Amino acid sequence: MTDLEAPVLNSISRIDNNTRGGDTIRFQIDATDNVSVERILVSWLNDFSNRLNVTLTQSDGLWLGSLPSNIQAGNYRLENIELRDQRASLLMRFTINVMVEHRQS
Repeated sequence: MTDLEAPVLNSISRIDNNTRGGDTIRFQIDATDNVSVERILVSWLNDFSNRLNVTLTQSDGLWLGSLPSNIQAGNYRLENIELRDQRASLLMRFTINVMVEHRQS
């Protein structure tokens, strides 16, 4: 089948809404394509302009990713989502903010 259409981002959402400092922040993306979505890369940018790239894995039709629990505390903004299919990539820019705090012992 010839891939003539760009992938489509249907939704993005956090999996765990009640995370606390030190927890892994998990999120999922629902994306479709007329042939197949090959890869999804999400870029986060924090207050200090440090970039964190997360490559998602596919599971049961959804793409799953996470921000690790050991990242620097601060505000993280979802900067880019790259959807790649057999033909090319579709780069999207979004603004989604996530605050990362660390637990006090």
